[in-house]
Amino acid sequence: MVKEAAVIILDNSEYSRNEDIYPSRFEAQLDAAEYIFSAKLSDNAETNVAVVSGAGNSVSVLTSLTAQRSAFGRVKDRLEIEGTFSFVLALNISRMVLKNTPISSKRVIVFISGPLTEDEITIESVAKKMRKNNICVDLVDLSGIKENERKVELFHNTVNKDQTSNLLIVETNGETLRNQVRTALFTSGRSGGFGDLDDPTVDHELAEAIRLSLQEVGGASANADSQQGANAQASGTGPDGNNANIEESEEDRDIRLAIEMSLRESAAQNDPQNDSKNKDPRSNDQ
Repeated sequence: MVKEAAVIILDNSEYSRNEDIYPSRFEAQLDAAEYIFSAKLSDNAETNVAVVSGAGNSVSVLTSLTAQRSAFGRVKDRLEIEGTFSFVLALNISRMVLKNTPISSKRVIVFISGPLTEDEITIESVAKKMRKNNICVDLVDLSGIKENERKVELFHNTVNKDQTSNLLIVETNGETLRNQVRTALFTSGRSGGFGDLDDPTVDHELAEAIRLSLQEVGGASANADSQQGANAQASGTGPDGNNANIEESEEDRDIRLAIEMSLRESAAQNDPQNDSKNKDPRSNDQ
């Protein structure tokens, strides 16, 4: 199937505590998102997936684009329920995460648990920006809020270039969110076309072996590319010899800085040395 760079946006706002979707909107999102994360990586060994939290003190990149299935475990460890959902900001940060990837097929999957606070003009504007950047967007609205339906339909109709994006209004009919996502979004052939993890005919161990082999080859290639990039940066030119100093908008610069800060915080939290640094020295005294 097609190689893809994808970002999953989770709505970890206070509204995700609601239990109208079993066991709760928050837990159901994690289950569905983990399914998407694993299924996309199983489908193509060169696919990369990132995860962004859309609520709390700030929108955060929980894991940058990766081909490692284990990365979703770090998402579970870091994600907490807090604050309100920042739909537009989360999309803008996702756009920046996807901006410099060499993978041409790009997609964002957004889970929505609570009200969209942005007005329709702002929502339509970010949809146009995603479409302009050739980023497909799948919306999963589990909020049950009527006003949301009008806004997500506006966004979907604006971004849906060549019928490559999807919209799911989740039903609270007892069916799991994971199954609704799989049925509505990923059997349509319009969401990157990845296979079903529950399909016994898919050899996931073989797919993982292929992925590891390609990563070894890609590692050597990346080293060569990084050296070329360093030489280009030193000379002020891009890899093709053209001037590399492309003007960056103020909005994109702010978003890029927010992403860099988020990734630094993520790296710090995942650094095992921090545990020893923060350990009370008196604990060694007997």
